[in-house]
Amino acid sequence: MSAEDEKQAQIDEENRCIRRLRILTDLVKAVLAKDPTLSIEEAVALIRQTRNAVMRAFPGKDSAYEIIYAPKFERILKERFGEKAVEILHGSIH
Repeated sequence: MSAEDEKQAQIDEENRCIRRLRILTDLVKAVLAKDPTLSIEEAVALIRQTRNAVMRAFPGKDSAYEIIYAPKFERILKERFGEKAVEILHGSIH
């Protein structure tokens, strides 16, 4: 495999990871916003698990998660469950 082929394979793999990430985060946002059976605790756990999945897929990209996804999840959480849910997410309330 040539260096150009290897580079293209890396780009293709990163694009696949980005697509999977987009699908995952879109699903999480939909569940957070629309699942009538979801509790605050389950919502917080779902967000934490999603963050862990993003960190595994893109190690060292914590700041990107905090800038792009965390505010979206927190907004939905706050709209759905109130400020208390965001405090639970950040560990202020257990």
